[in-house]
Amino acid sequence: MIRNMFSYCSAVAAIALLAGGCATGGRADENKKAVQSIADVSKEVDKGKAGVDKTVALLGQLQQDGGMEKTFKEYSDSVDDLQAAGENAAKRGAEMRERKAEYMAKWQTEIEAMDNPDIKKSLQERAATLREHYDDLSAKAQDVREAYQVFLKDAQNVRSALKIDLTPAGVKAMDSAINKTKAEGTDLSQKLVVFNAEVADLQGKLAPTTAPPPAPATTQAMPAK
Repeated sequence: MIRNMFSYCSAVAAIALLAGGCATGGRADENKKAVQSIADVSKEVDKGKAGVDKTVALLGQLQQDGGMEKTFKEYSDSVDDLQAAGENAAKRGAEMRERKAEYMAKWQTEIEAMDNPDIKKSLQERAATLREHYDDLSAKAQDVREAYQVFLKDAQNVRSALKIDLTPAGVKAMDSAINKTKAEGTDLSQKLVVFNAEVADLQGKLAPTTAPPPAPATTQAMPAK
């Protein structure tokens, strides 16, 4: 379901964090892929927010037009889109969690194989720090995940009720439930903005440092004779 979008985000972050810890030599390509994966996560979160905002707007439109069939059809489709996005993310989330577990185990094995105690200690400390970052992001994802579940469920319930009585009186009778769902969606949209800012911050921390472009050559004027 839709909650797996955020499980996916957290799993990508974990891989990216660990890849960032070893982003030298043969791990440079893995780090680049991880950073790109985070960029993809950011796009997914943006899409999720757009879907939430659209659903909230259509709920308001239903209240304004008294339950026009065209508006209700658009609203029903938007709820389906929210659910479908979650189901697609669930598949990617399962794959990403598997990759994360494999990567963490592989990295730990490589650390244990280190002969130099100072390097080994440094990598172990780095691994602990990165896992703390991952745990922090996971906690924030949990809050968004729960809010998403509540919003989707209530949006589906509103749709089910209006299917039975799609009349101005029926919509009016649903005012309390619709307003509650709209408020949940507005709050969720704000949470998604904050969560995506965290994802963007993580991407910035892990992106490899690139050398600045060379300064353009300047042409000096020839001294006048």
